[in-house]
Amino acid sequence: MKVGAVTESVEVTSAASALETDSSDRGQVVSTAAVTELPLNGRNYADLALLDANAVKSPLADSFSATGTPREGAFNVNGMRSTYNNFLLDGLDNNAYGTSNQGYSAQLVQLSPDALAEFKIITGNYSAEYGRVGGAVVNAVMKSGTNELHGSAYEYLRNTDLDAIGFTFSPAVFQKPTLQRNQFGFTVGGPFVKNKLFFFADYEGFRQLQRYLNFDSIPDMNDRNGLPAPNGPGRSNNDEALLLIRDYGDKFDAKIDGQINDRMTAFIRFSQRKDLQYYAPDLTGPSGGDGNGYIHVIDQNASLGYTWTITPTSLFDARLGFSHLLGGKTPPYVGGPSLSVQRQLAKDTVFTLTYNGNHSLRLPIIGDYNEAAPYNPSARLTYTARVPIPTFGPITWLDPAGDNHYNGLSANVEHRFAKDLYFLNSFTWGSAIGDSEQALEYYAGYFQANPQNIHDLAAEVGPSSFDEKFNNVSTLIYQLPFGKSRKYLSSANSLTDAFLGGRELTSINTGHTGTPIDVVYSASGNNIVSSLSNDYRGQPFLRPNVTGSAVSRPRSEMLNNYFAGYTFSTPSASDPFGDVGRNAFRAPNFDQWDCSIDKNFQIRERARLQFRAEFFNFLNHTNFGIPDTKTTDAAFGTIRTTFPSRQGQFALKLMF
Repeated sequence: MKVGAVTESVEVTSAASALETDSSDRGQVVSTAAVTELPLNGRNYADLALLDANAVKSPLADSFSATGTPREGAFNVNGMRSTYNNFLLDGLDNNAYGTSNQGYSAQLVQLSPDALAEFKIITGNYSAEYGRVGGAVVNAVMKSGTNELHGSAYEYLRNTDLDAIGFTFSPAVFQKPTLQRNQFGFTVGGPFVKNKLFFFADYEGFRQLQRYLNFDSIPDMNDRNGLPAPNGPGRSNNDEALLLIRDYGDKFDAKIDGQINDRMTAFIRFSQRKDLQYYAPDLTGPSGGDGNGYIHVIDQNASLGYTWTITPTSLFDARLGFSHLLGGKTPPYVGGPSLSVQRQLAKDTVFTLTYNGNHSLRLPIIGDYNEAAPYNPSARLTYTARVPIPTFGPITWLDPAGDNHYNGLSANVEHRFAKDLYFLNSFTWGSAIGDSEQALEYYAGYFQANPQNIHDLAAEVGPSSFDEKFNNVSTLIYQLPFGKSRKYLSSANSLTDAFLGGRELTSINTGHTGTPIDVVYSASGNNIVSSLSNDYRGQPFLRPNVTGSAVSRPRSEMLNNYFAGYTFSTPSASDPFGDVGRNAFRAPNFDQWDCSIDKNFQIRERARLQFRAEFFNFLNHTNFGIPDTKTTDAAFGTIRTTFPSRQGQFALKLMF
């Protein structure tokens, strides 16, 4: 009877309607199999939102810089800024409102994938129940205990020996970057009182030591005395080092559910995350250097909920949550057309074609309200005499004047999990254009494409920093049809089943065009219009003048002259705002295949052991980072960063 009950449950799940007929919401339900089986780099479940169309990874979520502090859960949907996504957990607000990005996440509680019961991302035609949202709704539910004891324990291991070497810029002095990671934890759930009171808890620890390859341009021995000598040739990118990043984290969640009666339920949950990070400086100095140093993060959240089914058509639902992170977001005005057509191609296979449009007004722009007027040669006024309010220095100004447009055409083909196979392909052809960016949205360790002239936003219209013209993501889960309960060798003996049975292949392949990059120059002398030196405070980045056009060149030349064919010049002080458009150029394209080869061992009827071999960037394809984009830098136009080469990870997981 027990075996029959389990089989019946699986059949009901797989028989769910493939077509969405009871809601106009446009989104993607991420199955439990996808959450627990797909290869996730860092085990961040929110990355699964990128499997859907019209969703791209925010540049801030990537890191190929030793000074970068990437933000977990940062992605852009329908051309909106990443801060306008709405994270919900157990029906409660789960958005992290911290103004600092150092070690923080877009969501307050970062559930382990093994603690997740349900997960859906909604990208269009939101129901009124979700309230404030401009980008996506990420709706997650934590697991609850049941009348039977269930749980898991796992360990994910990485070390330098499992990683490929990747591209080498300076073979003579190259050393393989260190990467040591242990990610371990457990989940457990069961009854306190059967049919009445249940518990569920999870814990995850994270220990990582990593070194990033870093290049600096420092004076050679003829230019200075007493400083460390460069270890490379030339005048730019002549000092190469491996910089340490240490990250130790611990997080846990505990949840109690109560069945008060047949019409009333309640729950209470507490979550906490502690994280201690260290970022080494690229050049040491008397005060320690320019690294981020030590970062200590503590997130805590307490939530409770009560649900009363008054009648079959009436429901009372109450939620209360508390977090030590306080603050808010400036609501934009977002509107636009959306049209979706869905057709069932075969049983469990659906094709969806969607157009999404967005026009967003009153987006906040951070700038210097006291930005100086251009230098007038006849008046010969100093910088401080040219600012609007001479008695003040720079004034950081949050101006709700941003204007963004998005148009996206997407095509999805999904084969719901059936006959041991799940497949999803999401393709998007989109365009995100605006006159500004939000703070902390660009690649970690690099500057934001702020307006060069806060008083002339019409000249700032250009691609958003997260604009990707073409984006395609293919997802696959395939359980090989061999061994017990499979199509072939279903009656095999234990030895044969241990060798051939229980095998599974999973895959995520991502490819997209390059993101926009902003070419600027460092203003000096009379070209200076602001003394701000932080992009997140509204520092204006002045752009040069340009002539010429792009020319084709081999990769070896691209790495040292990315902007070949163009000639840039610094504008005059009387007209310091150049004619290069904001975000007028593109970084190299990106293509990566992540995969996992798994083996399940059935220990007992209710217990199994899973071994996982996961590989990120399995083909070891070199994805180059962005070039130096400051025309006044000695290293202008050179690329000395890459996204990670192939990384291997082994894991062992016990499930009962």
